Amino acid sequence: MDETLLERFIQQYLLSQTQPQVSFTWHGGEPLLRPISFYEKALKLQQKYGKGYDIQNSLQTNGTLITDEWCRFFKENNFLVGVSIDGPQEFHDEYRRNAMGKPSFHQVMKGIDLLNKHGVEWNALAVVNDFNADYPLDFYHFFKEIGCRYIQFTPIV
Repeated sequence: MDETLLERFIQQYLLSQTQPQVSFTWHGGEPLLRPISFYEKALKLQQKYGKGYDIQNSLQTNGTLITDEWCRFFKENNFLVGVSIDGPQEFHDEYRRNAMGKPSFHQVMKGIDLLNKHGVEWNALAVVNDFNADYPLDFYHFFKEIGCRYIQFTPIV
């Protein structure tokens, strides 16, 4: 999305709102592949066109590209971050692999640890599948241990 389209999208999205609370959710592919400057531009456009609105931003990521720099940005701008993680390592790594086919659990946990370190509000986006569906207590205990306060389950069984 180039800057012209971004501006048009934000302006039109805000004009279409009927309530004072407006949510922008950045997702699709991997949104952290865009540089922080893209989101800084989006926030400036939200301020430009969003007078009188209570604007919230959230972002959904696989968590593997989260850095200290991203965490500072999220914290400073009050982003809610959704992280795709399917439970403990043996559950997560069954289907969540990186582009080279390698397990991604440790990369995702590094990202979650950084979010926790910086006090960034985050939640888990967990797929319930044929491999993990029979272990709800393992799910629960794992998410509690890593400091997750909210879990969104997507059933694919």
